Amino acid sequence: MKKYLLAFLVFINGLSCTSPNNIKNLIIIDSFFSPDILEKISQIMAKSISQSDFIQNPEYRKSSPVWMISESLDNNTDEHMDTRIILESVRNRLIKNKTGVFIDHQLLESTIKENSLSYSNPHDQLKIARLTGVKLVLKGSISILNKKTDHQAEETITQTFYLLNLAIVSPETGNILWVEEINLMKEDRKQKYREKKNLYLK
Repeated sequence: MKKYLLAFLVFINGLSCTSPNNIKNLIIIDSFFSPDILEKISQIMAKSISQSDFIQNPEYRKSSPVWMISESLDNNTDEHMDTRIILESVRNRLIKNKTGVFIDHQLLESTIKENSLSYSNPHDQLKIARLTGVKLVLKGSISILNKKTDHQAEETITQTFYLLNLAIVSPETGNILWVEEINLMKEDRKQKYREKKNLYLK
């Protein structure tokens, strides 16, 4: 356990002293859910899923399992954000490239409501899967890795580093069949307020 904790601390320390240009798979963002950002995220994730071993397995094509997306990403940040839009963007791309067949959202919501179930409860996820025929769940999380603030003469620059993690899980077995992560960096610039003084000439 100490070994993994040390490795994580080294990684975080590396973020604090490393240029964003040196971080692998980094997407620099202005706002979380702009169309361009969603396009980049969905492209990377869908490509990784399509090339995964379990998708390439002939048995997957034969069985054509039904997918669902979780209600939202686990938000491990202190920021309010609609993370479901990321899952929906990846889902839409998987449907377009014929990688996954997803259950209708209204049917899923109706089943959950009628049976008083919850997305977030692992036991309920298995019940939902059995009631709807879902075999694969696309889920994930977003976390803040580090924040770095630079106080300059005219402005304050804050860089926030996030880790976006997606996974495909079998609700029947609990096995994780695929996982991928993307680093995100948001930069906020705030101009410093300077009080203007009136100068009177005598």
